[in-house]
Amino acid sequence: GGAYAYIPKPDGGVEGFDFDLLAGFAQSLGLELSLSVQKDIAAFFKRDGVLPPDLGKAEHEYTPDLLKRVDLYANPWGVTPWRERLMKMVTIYPIRNQLAGRKGEEVRAVSDLGGKRFAVIRDSVQHKTLDEFARKNGLSLAFVFGEGEDALYDLVRRREADFILDGSVVFALNVDKLRDFGLSPFFSELQGVAWATKREDPVFASILESYLEASRRSGLLPALWTKTFKMDFRAYVDAMTAAEAVGAP
Repeated sequence: GGAYAYIPKPDGGVEGFDFDLLAGFAQSLGLELSLSVQKDIAAFFKRDGVLPPDLGKAEHEYTPDLLKRVDLYANPWGVTPWRERLMKMVTIYPIRNQLAGRKGEEVRAVSDLGGKRFAVIRDSVQHKTLDEFARKNGLSLAFVFGEGEDALYDLVRRREADFILDGSVVFALNVDKLRDFGLSPFFSELQGVAWATKREDPVFASILESYLEASRRSGLLPALWTKTFKMDFRAYVDAMTAAEAVGAP
């Protein structure tokens, strides 16, 4: 779950936003928490031991092998149509894609992106998202490939690329890397970040939804958010759910 969701400590303990929220869920139910830590993202989506090669493109509908053995995927998944066909997704917080570029070169309209160079990791979600966005909007975008996230920032600083695309939470976590960057809106819909349960168990999903709502009201979720992301949760949600980004296509 990235560098903030599940963090093993030298003393054998664990912390992290998703882990701490999950521990609160187990405690609220009076249940012992049993974890099955995965090293490979593909393990979450295999069917009969095999990851479908066209997953995310073809309209697969099945319950992944791993989700038949566990009750909950407590991982920060972006809510997408193909994932919703496999799992019941329970949203925790909203996220929106943003563009990070050099200060003073922010964009305000889709047309401003024509001809821009984007630093991406080859075949990453960001690469595919931008490629599809360019086709839908009739834009010509250039891609500059980097090895690892830090390299993407360096490509923009060296003026070999103009922008990086990523989620608002990722940029919040990397605020120290963004001191000489400016953020621009990326013209996409608001998305949810969610945990996932079996579609065949709506009662459990309902219990999870009730817990998350209660954790927001009680202040638990906002406190864990501030501890992790160093920002006010309410302010973050207001920014994500505000009116659509300025600028028309």
